[in-house]
Amino acid sequence: MQVNTLACDYCTGVRAAAKVVRLAIDGVPERAWLRLDLCQKHLQALERAFKGRMRGKAGTVMKHEWLSVGERLGRVNQHRKADLIRYHGKPKKTGPRQLSTDALARLKARHEATWAARQEQVLALCPNGGKAITATELRRKTKLGHSAFGHVMRRLMEQGILKRHGNARWTSYERV
Repeated sequence: MQVNTLACDYCTGVRAAAKVVRLAIDGVPERAWLRLDLCQKHLQALERAFKGRMRGKAGTVMKHEWLSVGERLGRVNQHRKADLIRYHGKPKKTGPRQLSTDALARLKARHEATWAARQEQVLALCPNGGKAITATELRRKTKLGHSAFGHVMRRLMEQGILKRHGNARWTSYERV
């Protein structure tokens, strides 16, 4: 007994087709329309390509970039290969990444130099002699990000070089 199985037109290997799709231009079916034999993954990609998408205020398509049907069907094969490698090719790692003591020492030395340079940058702008400067002004002049600025100021206060006055928007720093 001979059994005929349709294979997906877009898959590289032989994968059974889940559905035969006819690409329609109008709503009236004709025999001459192009037929595609698609597996389940390529069928989902085709359905995603023809779904309507919400547009944002700027007129751009939200969530997904707009791809042609051929590009979208081609991407399924790429992702399928990547998934096979991801799930079957590499052993699973457990726990956080551990660094050796040498690597930790090199990392700390490199970061110390960076933070020291940022501290010098902040100290150059802090006035001497009991005068205070506001945090927003100091941050604007140093051009540091919010987190980096907070880290530098915390280090300087721990070393006893700066003293903090006030809270939130009214924070000011004074050199000791």
